Amino acid sequence: MSSRRRWTVLIAAAAVALLVVGTWWWLARPLVVLNGRVVDMQGDPLSGVSITYSGGGSAVSHADGTFSLESRSSGGWITAAGSGSLSRTRAALAGDETLIRLLSDDGATVRLLFAGDVMFGRRFYDVNEDGDLSDGLLRRGATVEEHRRLLNGIQPLLADADLTVLNLESPLIDDPWFDSRGLRPMRFQQTKEFVFGSAPEAAKALRAAGVDIIGLGNNHQYDALDPGIASTQRALLAAGYTATDYVGAGKTLEEAWRPAIRTIRGQRIAVVACTTITGSEQPISFVAEATKGGAARCEAKLLANTVRAAKAEADLVVVMIHGGFEYVREPSETI
Repeated sequence: MSSRRRWTVLIAAAAVALLVVGTWWWLARPLVVLNGRVVDMQGDPLSGVSITYSGGGSAVSHADGTFSLESRSSGGWITAAGSGSLSRTRAALAGDETLIRLLSDDGATVRLLFAGDVMFGRRFYDVNEDGDLSDGLLRRGATVEEHRRLLNGIQPLLADADLTVLNLESPLIDDPWFDSRGLRPMRFQQTKEFVFGSAPEAAKALRAAGVDIIGLGNNHQYDALDPGIASTQRALLAAGYTATDYVGAGKTLEEAWRPAIRTIRGQRIAVVACTTITGSEQPISFVAEATKGGAARCEAKLLANTVRAAKAEADLVVVMIHGGFEYVREPSETI
C-alpha cells in the first residue's frame, strides 16, 4: 500500500471513529421532558397545534393546550404552528412550562424581528486576542457554512418572522482579521481606537439564517474606508440581497440615506438607519459626506425629511438609530 493511500485510509478510519463516538455520546445522554401550553391572546387553550423542538422531538397540543415531548437536549427553541394562527418561536428549558401565545392570522399582520449589533471578526478568530488562532471559532478563509454554524443557536428565532432586521457592525472584506498587537494593516482606518472586519462569506450566512434586511448605519461600517463600503455592498448583492435590502451606509450621501423597502403580506415596510456616533473628532469621520462614503449621520432635520419621504412610499416606516453609550441601558440625550 502506498504512503498516500495509507494516509487516506487512516483519515477515513478516524472520521468514522469520530462519527461513531459522537453518535454513541448523543444516544447515551438521558432523555428529558419538555412541557408547555399553547393559548390564544385571550388565554384560551389551543388544541391540534404542531410543536417542533430545535433539540429534536415534536408533539401536538391537547384539548387543554398542553403538550409534552422527549428529547436529549435540555434547552432550545420550541416553534408552535397551528391552523389559523401565526407561528411563534420561544426559548424552552426542561423543568419549566413553556407558555406560547399565538396570534390569529388575519392575513395582514406582519411579524417583525430585530437583532442588535452583529459581526464575525476579531475574537471569533482569536478568542483571547493573543495572536494564537488555534482557539478561534472561525479560521482564516472560513466557508459560508462555517459562518452559518455560528448562528445555529438562534436560527429558529431568526427564521420565524416575516421580516428579520439586524445591524451589521463591520464591513465585509477579504482577510478581515489582523493581530491587534502589531501594526494595523492599511486596508483599515488608521486613526480609530478599534476597527472590525468580517469576511464576505458572512453575507450568505446571514441570508441562509433568515435575515431579510441588513442595517449598516453604525460607527464601524466605515472601518475599511470606501473600499470596505464597496466590498460590503458587493458581498450583500452576491448573497442575494438587493440594493433596497441594506440601509444606513453607502458610497454617497444619497446611498446612505436610501431606505430599505420590502412588501410583505400586501404591506410596504420601509427601514431607515443612521448613527449618532459620527467620528467628527477624528481625522476621518465615520459618516458619508459630499466627498466620501460612510454611514448616514443622524441629524434631526435630515432624518425627519427622510422619514417623511419614506412614509409617502410605505405603509410603515421603521427607524433604526445607532448610538448611545456602550454598556449603558439608558439612551443618551442626543438619541
